[in-house]
Amino acid sequence: MGSACSNEAVVQSRKIDKQIVAEQKKDGTLIKLLLLGTGECGKSTVLKQVRILHDSTFGELVKECEKRIYANILLGMHELCQGAETLHISFSVTSALELRRMSLTESTWCTFKRSAGAIAQIIDDYQKGRNSLEHITLTQQNLLKELWKDPHIKDAYEKRSQLQVADSIAYFLDSLDRIFSDDYSPTNEDYLHLRIPTSGVVEHRLSINSAEFRFIDVGGQRSERKKWLLQFEDVGAIIFLSAISEYDQNLYEQKDTNRLDESLNLFDCIINSEYFKDTTMILFLNKTDLFKEKIKKKSISSHFENFKGK
Repeated sequence: MGSACSNEAVVQSRKIDKQIVAEQKKDGTLIKLLLLGTGECGKSTVLKQVRILHDSTFGELVKECEKRIYANILLGMHELCQGAETLHISFSVTSALELRRMSLTESTWCTFKRSAGAIAQIIDDYQKGRNSLEHITLTQQNLLKELWKDPHIKDAYEKRSQLQVADSIAYFLDSLDRIFSDDYSPTNEDYLHLRIPTSGVVEHRLSINSAEFRFIDVGGQRSERKKWLLQFEDVGAIIFLSAISEYDQNLYEQKDTNRLDESLNLFDCIINSEYFKDTTMILFLNKTDLFKEKIKKKSISSHFENFKGK
């Protein structure tokens, strides 16, 4: 059955491709593709993947992202430290046996607090312009490596869905030795994992199989959606992305709203909008790799009671 579904998806994808190209040839203009979805659903990452394949200038952009990678690592670790402190509040009602199982002792907590304070100072210097992050010192490198081994940080990462911590931070923290090596040069994979929230409207024009496309990426958080209306004219197709791994996470901007619920409601509004009654609609279920791993530990039914599967 999986193979049949896959074949059907390929046939449908080719049909949509032909339809879009036919429309482009018909009026000889750019095909406008609008990427929509909630915040952190992966729109920008998908656009990066397209650019890797079809944008000859993309390689130079990747080479210049080293500073942003350093910032991602430090900001991600800072978020984990803050998350660990949030979780520590509940340790007082956790059994001593459970604390020992996680290797969380008063001694390790004191060590963690000193390291977390050092990270907070680096972030404060960066945000106030006192540190450009052009280079990560050896002391800072060792601090990050030790923190990534710290049981409090490991616990915070495992519970990241409660803490608004990005999944991608583990990719960079697992690669610290490579990233901090003297001959380090960012790779395409590094750039794909780089977290750069979209604000406003980002446009890229690409030529794919002799067709000209104009990709429009807009911020997905609620505060950004008021800007969407300006992009609704002359849309050739909408690519709507939904991160299905986020079934147990809440919105960054609305802590009591489930992310997947938000995505379903937003998709319903878009697909039933009068603006797009004649527009090709492509639904992209994203982050399936994370979903496959998460579903082994957390059932969808614990967040969606109507789900009767396994």
